[in-house]
Amino acid sequence: MQGVQDDIDHYWNTYGKPTWVTEFTCVSDQPRWEPCEDQAQISRFISDVVDLLEKNEHVMAYAYTDGGGLSPNRTPTSNDGPKLSGSGRTYLNAIKKYH
Repeated sequence: MQGVQDDIDHYWNTYGKPTWVTEFTCVSDQPRWEPCEDQAQISRFISDVVDLLEKNEHVMAYAYTDGGGLSPNRTPTSNDGPKLSGSGRTYLNAIKKYH
């Protein structure tokens, strides 16, 4: 979560404007970019980042990724259909605490 907070702080300190996080997903960018594949890790990330974004006064809006080009574990729906995936259900449950 520190990396996410650092990014938000960077944009706030650089531009002094509220941030819109247009999409997010679970990746590690240190020491190199690696996507998360474990559903438990992805779900934990989604829950934690929603809490962070909701509590941050510099974040105006945010949204989970649509999953285009990502592994099935990170897309919000199953098989591009109307049913939520594990990640989609986690995101819905995370935002229900606030909306």
